[in-house]
Amino acid sequence: GGASAAGATGGAAAGGNAAAAGGPAFTKIQDRIQQGVQAGQPKQEILQSLVSDHLREQYGDKASPQMTAAVTEQFQSDPQLSQLFNSLYAKATQ
Repeated sequence: GGASAAGATGGAAAGGNAAAAGGPAFTKIQDRIQQGVQAGQPKQEILQSLVSDHLREQYGDKASPQMTAAVTEQFQSDPQLSQLFNSLYAKATQ
């Protein structure tokens, strides 16, 4: 909606290291994580939703559920990707 630009700016100021290191993209992810947590979504579902949205932005109609599942699996099985998501999740839920 219209508040996203203002929200991203405010979030970056409060977001700490991840926002400073990653810029607006990390702030946007943290905002989405917070929304999911507030909606009562499980952590796994939030990750899957983030991956799905990103793939749709990048690939449009070519983004399939199989792509989402594969990338989500990568985030869970790769130690660095898993740590990145867990770190963003922790910051977003503080």
